Amino acid sequence: MAADPTPSGRSPAALLGRVRAWLGEPGTQRRTIVRNSLWESSNFAIASVIALFLTPFIVSRLGDSLYGVWEMVISLTGFLGFADLGVRPAAVHFIASHDARGEKEAVNRYVNTAFVTFSVAGLVVLALATVLAFTLPRMWGLAEGFEAQATAAILIVAGGFAIELPFNAFSAVLVGKQRYDLLRSISLMALGVRTGLTIYVLSQGWGLIALALVVVGTDTAMMLLYTVAAFRLEPALRFAPRMITRESLGKMLRFGGWAMVVIVAL
Repeated sequence: MAADPTPSGRSPAALLGRVRAWLGEPGTQRRTIVRNSLWESSNFAIASVIALFLTPFIVSRLGDSLYGVWEMVISLTGFLGFADLGVRPAAVHFIASHDARGEKEAVNRYVNTAFVTFSVAGLVVLALATVLAFTLPRMWGLAEGFEAQATAAILIVAGGFAIELPFNAFSAVLVGKQRYDLLRSISLMALGVRTGLTIYVLSQGWGLIALALVVVGTDTAMMLLYTVAAFRLEPALRFAPRMITRESLGKMLRFGGWAMVVIVAL
C-alpha cells in the first residue's frame, strides 16, 4: 500500500505550516512582533552568556582595583546618558508616526532635529566629563598610578559617548521602522568584535586604557553602521541640519521631557 504523501497533523512539516499560517504573510504585525522579539531575546541571551564568561577574565587581567575603576567609569557614563533629555524615545515616536503616513519631509525634519539636539547634548557631556575626570579619581582613593589611568579612561569613554550620541538620530529610524533585525545583527557583530579585541588587548597586558579604547571604537563603529543601514533602508533620508524648526524642537523636547520623567521614576 502506498504511503500517504500528505503530512500528518503532528509531523514537523504540518507544525511548520501551522506556524506560518499563524504568523501570516511577510510584513504583517504579528510576524514583525515575533521577529523583533526573537532578535531582542537572542541578543540579550548572547550578551549575557558572554558577560558571564568574560567578566572573570577581565577581573583576572585588570585586578580588583582597576576592575572596580572600570565599573565606576561605565556607571558614570551610564548616568551621563540622561543628557539626551529623552530625545531618543521622542525621535522614535515622531519618526515612526510620520513614516507610517508616508510624510518623508517630516521624518527628515525630526531626524535632523534630533541630530542637532544630540550634538549639543554631546558637547555638554564632554564638558561635564572633563571636569569629573580630573576630580572623581582623586575622591576614589586609588593606589599610585591608578589615578591617571582612571582619568584617561573617563575621558576616552565619555568622549566616545559624546561622539556617538548624535548618531542616535539615525538609529532611531531603524527603531521607528521596526527593523530590530538590522539593529541586533549589527550590535551582535560589534559585540563579537569587542569580545575578541578585549581578550586580545588584556592578554597582551595593555590594561584599562586599551580596554576603554576597544569599547569606544566598537561602539562608534556600531553607530556608524546603524547610520549606513538607516540611509539604505530609507532612500529619502537626508542629512540637513538646516531643516530643524522651532516647532519640531519644541514637540521633541516636550515628549522627551515626559519620557525622562518615566525613565527617572523607573
